[in-house]
Amino acid sequence: MRHYSASSYARYNAGMHDNTPPQLLTVYELGTMLRCHESTARRWIHSGKVPFVRIGRRILIPREAVAKLLTPGKES
Repeated sequence: MRHYSASSYARYNAGMHDNTPPQLLTVYELGTMLRCHESTARRWIHSGKVPFVRIGRRILIPREAVAKLLTPGKES
């Protein structure tokens, strides 16, 4: 399971002031994007299927990790 640092968080969200989507998703946003319950998304995070960034108590998921998760035939 890969954890990202706070400086990585800043790099991922660097493009937020132009109209690009945020590069880090909340657990709720991950569940919405994957059309699953938030508790299912949390279970995937804690089992290591989805890498995340922890900032304080917040858990944030890199958008590229979700893209890799959704790519057929590739395991994360």
